[in-house]
Amino acid sequence: MSNISNNFNPPIEDLDTLIYLYKDGKLQDVLDKSEQMVLKYSYSLFLYNLRGSANALLKRFDAAVECYKNAIRVNPNYAAIYNNLGNVFKETGELELATNNYKQAIKIKPNYSEAYFGLGLALEEKEELLSAIKNYENALIHKPNYPEVFFNLGNVYRKSGDHKLAIKNYKNATKLKKNYYKAYCNLGNSKKDLGDVKSARFYYKKALKINPNDFETMWNMHGVSLSIDEAIKWLSECLKAEKRCLKAELMLSALKYLKNDKFDFNQLRKTNLKKHPFMRSFSWLFQLENTPKLFFDKFNFFDYIIQNSISDRPFYEFGVWKGVSFEYILKSIKKGFGFDTFTGLPENWYNEKIGAYSNNGVIPKMKGGKFIEGSFEVSLPKYFLKKRPLASIINFDADLYSSTLCALENCKKIIDDRTILIFDEFLMSDKWEEDEFKALNEFCVKNNLSYKVIAVSLFSKQVAVKIVNY
Repeated sequence: MSNISNNFNPPIEDLDTLIYLYKDGKLQDVLDKSEQMVLKYSYSLFLYNLRGSANALLKRFDAAVECYKNAIRVNPNYAAIYNNLGNVFKETGELELATNNYKQAIKIKPNYSEAYFGLGLALEEKEELLSAIKNYENALIHKPNYPEVFFNLGNVYRKSGDHKLAIKNYKNATKLKKNYYKAYCNLGNSKKDLGDVKSARFYYKKALKINPNDFETMWNMHGVSLSIDEAIKWLSECLKAEKRCLKAELMLSALKYLKNDKFDFNQLRKTNLKKHPFMRSFSWLFQLENTPKLFFDKFNFFDYIIQNSISDRPFYEFGVWKGVSFEYILKSIKKGFGFDTFTGLPENWYNEKIGAYSNNGVIPKMKGGKFIEGSFEVSLPKYFLKKRPLASIINFDADLYSSTLCALENCKKIIDDRTILIFDEFLMSDKWEEDEFKALNEFCVKNNLSYKVIAVSLFSKQVAVKIVNY
């Protein structure tokens, strides 16, 4: 401890006491015992930093900021303080201030891997994914064995739709940190995203072996369930681990309703929770004339649709992005047409900004797949001027009301009563009635049509329909 014992700091025995209390989690004791010390030793960087860290852990962020600013007044070239300030501002959602402080820490200490990591986290929250990746990679240059960085790199690659790179980084994280259950859980998520449900289940179970009370992994397990009974089991376990997991409570009530145990759902419907997007979605589902086939995983859902489609017809997809769904369907229906700008959303959608889900103009290449680039408003009228073959399946993954309606109106000539229409973000979201749901219903009213729901995947928010009076 001699490195911090000098004329600016309290005696070594006092410092040892504070450090012991801090490590023991007695944060208020740290603050109480150091209150008079910091008045006497007003140039102690150690005290300011320790008090700032204790306040931050106690969620007293204003007090933490003040402590760190006092430290900067003592020494404006103390990189760790700027890093800690960045952490506080990131925690409070002040991301510009967070990034500025991380950058200052790096300026003072160019090999500061923790500051690169923090900067990456802040940029990721700002949806500046390419910059986040760059800073995570910089962190690894200076600290190659940093499991948390690999984990977050995996998260960014998953967000950007590059599941193979996500998996690579999650695996690197688990190699460095054997009990990293969150990395195993996200490995499962990426495997699921790629349609490898068997591997997803394997990694989820591995995560639960490490942390049997991880309710988020239990929630994900219900999303790869093969039956309603299995899903009910995992949701029940989820609620045992976390009684306040509202999404599990609502989903469980709906599944029990489908098993003719209607009590919980009917009780919830008497509360303000009836306005919850899950409850509104379930109410819509339960009022359908015929109960559709129910799934949880999108690829099991796809398998059912493919099995019930006309395989010698092509399929069409509006909103391709990385082409994961397109490629999966293409394995069975050997010819497909995909439509996308490949530059992301044309307008803001919920918390997603214009340009989200961009491929940076890169068009996927797949044998049997043809891709038409451009906005739907421009590309579709031109494409459908010519006679096109009737569709086996049409996958509407445009998300937006305007884009979905545009696609529906333009592809009327390739739809008949045997065509299966899939909507990828149909229900469960906050304003689901205003997006694909609204577009389909408006399209049917305008054209004097009706539809029958044949399958629903609750976890992935998907619905499959047939137009019945075409």
